[in-house]
Amino acid sequence: MEFGVHIILSLVFRLSILTHLVISKTLLNNGKTYPNPRIIIIGATGVGKSSLANVLLGRDKNFDGDNDIHNCFTVMGLTNHQSSVTKKTCPDTGYWLGNTNNSKVTIIDTPGFGNDLLEEEQTINDLVTVLKDDIKYVHAFVIAFKQQDNRMSAALRSMISLFQKMFGDHFWSNVILEATHWNFHQRSQELREQSVPSLTTEHWKSEFNKLMADAYGVQIEIPAVFIDTFYDPSHEIERKMYQKYTQELWNFANSVDPFVCKDIKVALTEIRELKLHLEAKQNETIVLGGELNVMKAESESLHRLITNLTKLHLEPNTSKAMEVQEAYCKNNRCYKSLTVGMIATAVAFLGLFLGVMGVVCYRANCIPHSLSPRGPEETNLITLSSHNQSDGNKSSESINRSVETQMSTIKE
Repeated sequence: MEFGVHIILSLVFRLSILTHLVISKTLLNNGKTYPNPRIIIIGATGVGKSSLANVLLGRDKNFDGDNDIHNCFTVMGLTNHQSSVTKKTCPDTGYWLGNTNNSKVTIIDTPGFGNDLLEEEQTINDLVTVLKDDIKYVHAFVIAFKQQDNRMSAALRSMISLFQKMFGDHFWSNVILEATHWNFHQRSQELREQSVPSLTTEHWKSEFNKLMADAYGVQIEIPAVFIDTFYDPSHEIERKMYQKYTQELWNFANSVDPFVCKDIKVALTEIRELKLHLEAKQNETIVLGGELNVMKAESESLHRLITNLTKLHLEPNTSKAMEVQEAYCKNNRCYKSLTVGMIATAVAFLGLFLGVMGVVCYRANCIPHSLSPRGPEETNLITLSSHNQSDGNKSSESINRSVETQMSTIKE
């Protein structure tokens, strides 16, 4: 039993050695095509990746490709801004900083991705193919930012996220930051120092390390260089800073273990799955949008119906009503509204007049006594008056006093 285990362990050990030798031979042969170190530059569109790649190989920052459109890092300038954008991943080799006394190096320029990585699968496919099949391993990933950038754009954030998904968290050990357009002229230095807080190289490096930690969970401190591709060689400080930071980049690329690009298909598959998921969501949105339009049309139809019914109820057809009225008045006697109003007014006044006259007549004893009810006291009064009238010897004054006395008795 122990003998069998020993044989298996021996075979595994020999197989691992053989695999290591094969990989070493492959990398050695690959090194003839792409000399070490291998530096890839990534960043947003227009940040200056191609200019940086040119100066690292000793070319002019605005290298135009010597009229060869297939040359890497070709910069056409502002008059040809569409052609100045790198369209594909492009590796090129040469002496470091163009100095034949230096070792050769491989510089890889990459396209700047847009805001939607899912629409650029072909660009990503090309990047994966070059890194996996041609370059095979990378020493330094240079992430370039403009000096004035105080945050990452959505495009660059997506691109870095893609690299992290493609290579994993270990890829950060091979990352170095680059601040492009960082001019070391005295006036530029003064302007940066006057800002609040002062924009020093250490402050810039610290802020971007915080961004990387917050956005991607990076737990190591990422180094930074400040290579100004527009430096003035005749200016001593600018020349020294250029030499200082290009040397720091060279030292970094030669001090880290190469990152082998072998397991990047998984990230591409994930992107495809994400794209399919997005397409499904878009189709679902289209369906929901269609249903929403149908419901909206039905709502508008119901609204119009309700409006029409309301108008019929509140606003009858006046012309049709007039026609009915005219037809009726042809066969019957009709009064105009003014005539009816005058008659009603006259009746009201007549009723009022008769009422007033009735009250006046009542108070003026216009109503015959025979029509009004009589009590016992009134009967005695009348009898007495009759007796008094028959008596011609009594004076009218006595009669009146007798009547007043009888009236007082009645009231009491």
